[in-house]
Amino acid sequence: MKNIRNLLVIVTAGLFLITGCSSDDDVRGSGNLTSEVRELSSFSAIDNEGVIDLVILVGEAQSVEIIGDDNVLRYVETRVEDNELKIRLEDGRNYNNIDLEAIISLPSLRRLRNEGVSQVQIDNVNSGSSFEVENEGSGNIRISGETSRFELENHGSGDIMAFGLSTQTSKVDLEGSGDVELTCSDVLEVEIEGSGNVYYRGSPEIISEIQGSGAVIDAN
Repeated sequence: MKNIRNLLVIVTAGLFLITGCSSDDDVRGSGNLTSEVRELSSFSAIDNEGVIDLVILVGEAQSVEIIGDDNVLRYVETRVEDNELKIRLEDGRNYNNIDLEAIISLPSLRRLRNEGVSQVQIDNVNSGSSFEVENEGSGNIRISGETSRFELENHGSGDIMAFGLSTQTSKVDLEGSGDVELTCSDVLEVEIEGSGNVYYRGSPEIISEIQGSGAVIDAN
């Protein structure tokens, strides 16, 4: 009986330690919103991962402001590597009921990668030669501005709303159920694998390869 009691004590202590560690890793948003400006070196590309919504203002002086729960901002990582801003939450924690947004201004944007559920708005793209977007997951992206060449990879259920982006040539790689809207004047190349549709405005030459129920649809 004594051995059983000792075993129960050990098991109970172990469960307490595990529960204690788990509770330390849980981060629940406080609901008290605040903001923080991050001082970073210059960048012209953005890699966003997770749940942080983005508002990107192109053609302005560089600044990065993070808005969110006052007990969560400390876990938002922002760093610049190879001229690319990387934004993500610190790994190893369970985040619940959090509210996070980054307002980013920069002179020029050449590439965006968005992975997860984040909602992104990009205003006034001014890339003279090319602009690239890679979207993975269920996040939606709205884009306005102009570029000569637009290259897009959209994999998942997220939608790309880019009727406001004027392009001469566009290349779209679409996998999943997400839809794409864009404006193109000269050549539109499309590869579809899945049920997503590409809606276009303008009168481009269409080059398409489709596997699945998706379609290229004139939205003029």
